[in-house]
Amino acid sequence: MADLIRNSRGQFIKGHYIPDEWGFSRWNIDEEQFLIKNYEKMKYSEISNHLGKTISSIRYKAKLLGLKKGNPSYKKEKRLSEKKLKNLYIEERLSINDIARKQKVSGSTIKYWLNKYDIKVRTLSEEKMGKPHPLKFSKENLKKRWDKRKIKNLKDLEQLYCKKDLNIDDIAKIFNVAPSTVWYTLKKERIPIKEKNFKGKNNPFYGKHHSDEIMNKIIKHLHLKPNKTEMKLLKIIKKNKFPFRYCGDGQIFVNGRIPDFINYNGKKKVIELFGRYWHDPNVNQNISERSTYAKTMKHYKKYGFDCLIIWEEELINEKEILQKIERFSGGDDG
Repeated sequence: MADLIRNSRGQFIKGHYIPDEWGFSRWNIDEEQFLIKNYEKMKYSEISNHLGKTISSIRYKAKLLGLKKGNPSYKKEKRLSEKKLKNLYIEERLSINDIARKQKVSGSTIKYWLNKYDIKVRTLSEEKMGKPHPLKFSKENLKKRWDKRKIKNLKDLEQLYCKKDLNIDDIAKIFNVAPSTVWYTLKKERIPIKEKNFKGKNNPFYGKHHSDEIMNKIIKHLHLKPNKTEMKLLKIIKKNKFPFRYCGDGQIFVNGRIPDFINYNGKKKVIELFGRYWHDPNVNQNISERSTYAKTMKHYKKYGFDCLIIWEEELINEKEILQKIERFSGGDDG
């Protein structure tokens, strides 16, 4: 018995004896004849099931016998005549893909025959030249589309927009068209379009307030932190142990307002730090009335809070700030 030798992959080296008790079955003449006859016709899995052998064993045996398996799904490419191809590609100006679909072949086959017959392949821009853009409509179609959604009663439109002072969205609902159609008609008829004004009663949120729960969610996502001026005041309060803590990050709400500092000894007292640009109407006329000195004091008074307002320029004189907070806190030590 020859020695059993394996290669680096653990396979038995060709020509060495493998004993039958190891479970490896030898090929007999009938099996070899079956393989020769059906190798090209049948799949590996079908031969494997019929003979009871592994696919790797079948492939190896076929290699030893010199059998070659052609691709059963392969079809010979159709030959296209030069005249026919020129007619389709140059005269009819069909694309490569269109010709391929018509001839029931692949696009690469058409490219192959074009190159073989020295027919110049069109570029993408040349291909699109002379063809209508798929997204563009003809003038007739555009007219039809416009006539369907056109606002015919222009007098009514002018009355609703100019005299009754309705907005574009409300007019669109009356005429059963899109707001863009109303806007386009106004522009076409040279009716001056009004600027949107959301101040005061025109604001859809006028007279409404968010609940404390919703405000808490909004403020959490803002990740508010004390700014530079607030940090200065915070240092003064901590240094002198005044009974106030920072709450401008949205910890506490007083009916929709967030105070900057609040008393932590149970007294209803708050401190607000104001900047001239955001709270003084003499400096900035565009600020809302709600953020002014008078309205802020009135708001806190309504809910039983005493409010001290410190202007940012007052922080220069620390002694005055100390006296102001001492008087306001009423001698209450932290």
